[in-house]
Amino acid sequence: MDRTVHEEQKLNLIEMKGIRRDYSCGSNLINALKGIDLTIAQGEFVAIMGPSGSGKSTLLNIMGCLDSPTAGTYHLKGKNISNLSRKEKALIRNKAIGFVFQAYNLLPELNIASNVALPLKYGGVPKSKRQALVNEALASVGLEGMGYRYPDQLSGGQQQRVAIARALVNKPDIILADEPTGNLDSVSGQSIMEELRRLNLATGTTIVVITHDSRIAGYADRLVRLADGRINDDMRVKKASQTKSTLINPFGWPEEGENEEIL
Repeated sequence: MDRTVHEEQKLNLIEMKGIRRDYSCGSNLINALKGIDLTIAQGEFVAIMGPSGSGKSTLLNIMGCLDSPTAGTYHLKGKNISNLSRKEKALIRNKAIGFVFQAYNLLPELNIASNVALPLKYGGVPKSKRQALVNEALASVGLEGMGYRYPDQLSGGQQQRVAIARALVNKPDIILADEPTGNLDSVSGQSIMEELRRLNLATGTTIVVITHDSRIAGYADRLVRLADGRINDDMRVKKASQTKSTLINPFGWPEEGENEEIL
């Protein structure tokens, strides 16, 4: 995507209007989301923050077509998602959305290359074409030539980079990251956020990060705050300059074979 396109000319990737999500818990009705209106443009890097129970994970699940709203409308790339079948939503998840979770969710019996190739396999990409795509994804997160290793041979930060490569391999329109640094120390967490920011700037991929950590906001263009199932703040994140010290590291964190394979 051309990063010189003016903000107002960018297409809206996500449009949510009046999104509600209610859950039944015995005789009680829990209102997790209470009328969310949210628009995210192509190429934005958005941090969604809120305390536990604020509804941010529920919102992420609806964005990622993992759950459906009780009421309201959700358009992704102009398509109304609300009434699609489970099969149609699964196809959208595979083609348009990449997921990065706090838990790396890597299969220990598969090597790194095969873990990254999973979305390609499920998406019907021929085996003859998977290797090049996997190599490109691994190289993009600084793990070129490490596809033969297994998850238990990597550090936590490296495993999360593998998860990012897996999210990127299908070249999705949006990456949804749920507490991506939650299991990492501060140095590794900084590295992962730098990586997401770099990918956003280099490729124009839209990134939405769900977090409870205010430090994550320093990497985003925009901060949305949730409380009690409602948006109570939506602001642009001010940055002093576009230098590494203020943009990429705004908080001064320290620098720093028997199993069947899919490839």
